[in-house]
Amino acid sequence: MLSILNFFLPPASSIPIVLCVDLCANIFLLPDARHNATAAVTIPLLVGTLLLLPVGVLLLSSANPAIMKRVIALFILIAALALLSEWRPFARPIGVAGWGAVGALTGVTQHLSE
Repeated sequence: MLSILNFFLPPASSIPIVLCVDLCANIFLLPDARHNATAAVTIPLLVGTLLLLPVGVLLLSSANPAIMKRVIALFILIAALALLSEWRPFARPIGVAGWGAVGALTGVTQHLSE
């Protein structure tokens, strides 16, 4: 819902606002999520995300705002279509390296689907 900010603000300004609201909203989910999380999935996701998050921030800050708005809109569309189709990407376990790769991809693209 906050993605509408991209119509009014440049991506470099709207993304931090969306991330702060997202963080505040997700803080309340931590107690329940803690019981469902496993270290075999959580740690590789966290490591991959933290390693490539600076790359995503660099791309966001150095890219042309008009192009980034289109890229963000495309990522939102792809995410919405994936949710509507109930698509499940992993038919079999992907292991530690797979979860690390998912985390790395999240680090680079995290800001684009907000």
